[in-house]
Amino acid sequence: MAPSVISLIIFAAVIILFIADILPSATVALMGLTAMLAFGCCSVTEALSGFASDTFLLLLGMLIVGEALFSSGAAEFIGYYAIKLSNDNERRYVLISCVIAALMSAFLTNTAVIAMLMAVALSASAGSKNMKYRNLVLPMAMAAILGGHCTLVGSTTQLTVDGLLHDATGLNIGMWDLLKVCGPITVVTILYMVYIGYPHGKKIWGDRPDDHAEAKALDNEKAKLTTKGKMALGIFGIVIVLFVTNIFKTGVVAMIGALLCIITGCISQKDAVKRIDWNTILWLCSCLGIGKAIQVSGGAKILAGGLLNLFDGSTNKMLFFAAMVLVAMVMSEFMSNMACLLIIMPPTLELAMANGINPYTIAYGMCLGAALTYATPLANGHVGMTMSAGYKFSDYFRYGIGPSIIAYIMIVLLTPVFYPL
Repeated sequence: MAPSVISLIIFAAVIILFIADILPSATVALMGLTAMLAFGCCSVTEALSGFASDTFLLLLGMLIVGEALFSSGAAEFIGYYAIKLSNDNERRYVLISCVIAALMSAFLTNTAVIAMLMAVALSASAGSKNMKYRNLVLPMAMAAILGGHCTLVGSTTQLTVDGLLHDATGLNIGMWDLLKVCGPITVVTILYMVYIGYPHGKKIWGDRPDDHAEAKALDNEKAKLTTKGKMALGIFGIVIVLFVTNIFKTGVVAMIGALLCIITGCISQKDAVKRIDWNTILWLCSCLGIGKAIQVSGGAKILAGGLLNLFDGSTNKMLFFAAMVLVAMVMSEFMSNMACLLIIMPPTLELAMANGINPYTIAYGMCLGAALTYATPLANGHVGMTMSAGYKFSDYFRYGIGPSIIAYIMIVLLTPVFYPL
């Protein structure tokens, strides 16, 4: 049996085990990665590429920075003002954090914004009797993904699409072009998460034990910065500045912050290693390796080819557009959106031009379709970072399917208005 087919069988088994929730998610991901190696679907280097990625360094570094903020007392200080701003109200905090995340992500990398605001959310929930970390994190992460796709520079996905589009047609996506459709989607989705998603999420995970419950003893009314707290807060500020200036890659910046926290004594090396959520890291990096195996083995091409073969020259333009957006969205739920677009977009653009369909509209819609996915923790490469809040695999589908449907409908309806087919 060809490695491409084997990779798809292994991938299907992994997804089934994730949904069944019989074994810990990190164990399932490692089993899938090991199976990919055992059956020759990829090399060891390719399988372990997730552990050598910028995403790994970013998550590891920011987890250490977050723990340093907490142990030094700086988190209590930040949390105090976050609670004060939101009036110690979860729903109001969700609204404020979503707006901030969307605005920041329009110009900063999504992963950096999510990592920073997760630390702030942990601080806020730690000192409040009314706010739970799990209720705050996922909406904020989704808002960051939305904001990151409102501008050309907000994420590498649209830069990749811009390059593919230019190579095929000579056209380019403008700096603010994506805002025309993604802007309204962002507003509608944030309102959905505040008024519908918020109570829905509380029903999904209910009173499930909070891994961060031990932090509830903090008293924000007496929050004062110690010397270590001031240093940790200063390091956090340096990290934000380096993220904004883009001098180094985001993973390098996060590790600089983590090392500074250890060197200055904001957190000991022993505590840093002990408190890191290794389950989330193992899960995320293993999933990145599985996605890489599907890509290099040819499994992704089989999926893409099978989907494209469903259409021919007689296909209605609007139907073709709606179908290609859906294909991009579904595939990106289970693999990197960038990898998905690199595989499926070139043949799609050729098929569109051969049938007199505007390739710019197709590229635009598929770019947003692949990006605005939240129904699985495998989606985007950013959503999985929130696993440390204690979400289950099924939580993402139950919470994220509504916003995903909203995004799909709005992309299909609005895009042809601005860019006719």
